[in-house]
Amino acid sequence: MPPSPRARRPSVTQAALQSLIDNPPAHNGADPAFSGRNWMQISVEELVNPEDCHFVEADMTIEDATNRLIECEAPSLLIRESAEQNSAIGTFDYADLNAYLLLVVGITKPDDEHAASLEELGRKARAGERILLREVKNLRPKEPLTTLPSNVSLTKAVEAFGGGVHSVVVVKENSSEVLGSFNQWRLVKFLWENARSFPVIEQLYPQYLRELGLGSQDVISINGDRPLCNALELMNNEGVSSVAVVDNQFNVVGNISVVDVKVSLMIPLLANSTHFDSRTASNAVYVAPSASRYLHPLYLRYLIDTRLKRRKGFVPSFSRKPSVDFGTHRRQAGRYSVPQNVGH
Repeated sequence: MPPSPRARRPSVTQAALQSLIDNPPAHNGADPAFSGRNWMQISVEELVNPEDCHFVEADMTIEDATNRLIECEAPSLLIRESAEQNSAIGTFDYADLNAYLLLVVGITKPDDEHAASLEELGRKARAGERILLREVKNLRPKEPLTTLPSNVSLTKAVEAFGGGVHSVVVVKENSSEVLGSFNQWRLVKFLWENARSFPVIEQLYPQYLRELGLGSQDVISINGDRPLCNALELMNNEGVSSVAVVDNQFNVVGNISVVDVKVSLMIPLLANSTHFDSRTASNAVYVAPSASRYLHPLYLRYLIDTRLKRRKGFVPSFSRKPSVDFGTHRRQAGRYSVPQNVGH
């Protein structure tokens, strides 16, 4: 049995973890405009920044949309019919890109109902033909586009997020004109930075998650010696945005998210399937995978190690293959595991 990823690179020490718990990040940037107000009566319009709203057109190619997604560092892009319009018809994010790549390289198979059209889409992509956003925006089951009028209170956004929606589009009252977007991360950031303005929220912070009934013991995880493509497939099949990466003893050594799909677009091992132009500031990519084997050499444990080593000024080689592959794990509930032959 090969040594575990935990043995090769120790995870965060208990002392460091306890220090983080005892000394959480400071509440920075509290806005005096919210002091003394009831957070439930704040309108979503007050928290929306139009500059954080990024559009792409439905007839834009997926490679151009991917470049835009990477450049603007946004969690998702809003799709509109044309540049003259300011209403959204859908979204494009890294989960959509992940679903597209998995389909084109043949790791996931379309159902019978959509087999013909999706097989044609895969053929066009492998031939290097233009693939438009309107052709791929509904490749995976996704939450419906949720809109909220700008004048509604923050509680409406919380209700939407509590129902499983990750992001809402804020529109002008009695109109479909988009003013911005608002997501779970922005809500959490707002409540953290302005906690002292909302005593009812601040009093919750010292409590443990178990006291609040938060969290789940049914955690989806994957072994660090599995290929990146297996993790991307697992997230696509389960409809989740990230999974824990564990070693052979189920110790957490990191995590992998759908955003990491862009790593597969930017390494030399994918030169024949996705082309990374290091000469351009935009890190332009050409998304037209030709064979599933190009996703295989990148293993999760090297991806996790890279995050730490990049801080030291270098990127390790991804070409070395571990001696043995191990399956994914879901502790105590192993019904979600990626088959050993996936993608081989």
